Amino acid sequence: MPVRRETAYRQRFGRMRFTNRLSSPDALAYPSRTPFEEDTLKLTMLVALVCLAILAIPASAQQEEIPKNIADSVGGTLRYTEGQFLAISEAMPEAKYSFIPSGGNFEGVRSFAEQVKHVACAQFAFFNEIEGKTPPEHCEKGGPAKARTKAELVKYLRDSFDYGN
Repeated sequence: MPVRRETAYRQRFGRMRFTNRLSSPDALAYPSRTPFEEDTLKLTMLVALVCLAILAIPASAQQEEIPKNIADSVGGTLRYTEGQFLAISEAMPEAKYSFIPSGGNFEGVRSFAEQVKHVACAQFAFFNEIEGKTPPEHCEKGGPAKARTKAELVKYLRDSFDYGN
């Protein structure tokens, strides 16, 4: 004859009432767990959930605001690009401004100086178009600016970003 769970429980944990020792109905499914182990497990789960909730609060507070218009949306990207491109153009030694890659098929590629000049002219062209003005001509070849040295090119680039802001 099979032993009932209540009888097996009494044999294992003493003569106390069966319902007083069990903290949940799940204890019947896991007779090897003691009430202490179940309470510890519940407490551990509660602490884990509280910790996750505490960690989620700063994460939700750090979300950036959604741009309210197109200018705000483009402005962040423009500021990032300005910082990166200005940093690169200032860090490049003046002797390397004439650099053009030679290994491989690089025919017709701009030098670093020509690329800086092209980006600056394109900035002026883009914002002139927005304002309804005539953009500078020949931006693909550097535009009308006479900038040649590193200092002149960086100033031209900086002026183009300032014009956009």
